[in-house]
Amino acid sequence: MPDINDKIIAAEPAGWVYEKPKKNGKMQLLTIGGVAVSGTWRGEVGDFYLAWAPLLKRDKVKEAEILKIAAAKLSKRRQYRRILEQTAVEVAEA
Repeated sequence: MPDINDKIIAAEPAGWVYEKPKKNGKMQLLTIGGVAVSGTWRGEVGDFYLAWAPLLKRDKVKEAEILKIAAAKLSKRRQYRRILEQTAVEVAEA
């Protein structure tokens, strides 16, 4: 089973766009308080938001691989726990 830490994945950040978006839809927004939130743009630059950035894209194939590895690890832990519990019962009964 491949180790998910074998590869380091990094992407060049797109950065914030400090102007009103031409199209409105869900995006990352930088509020006038400096907090990044997801939502749709309202008003002009400086009314509520300073900048916007496109949402990150999900790699659903990679997510499925990670979840498969995580499920296998969890299954092994549960099996190990059952063995320990059974051993404890056997020791207590002896």
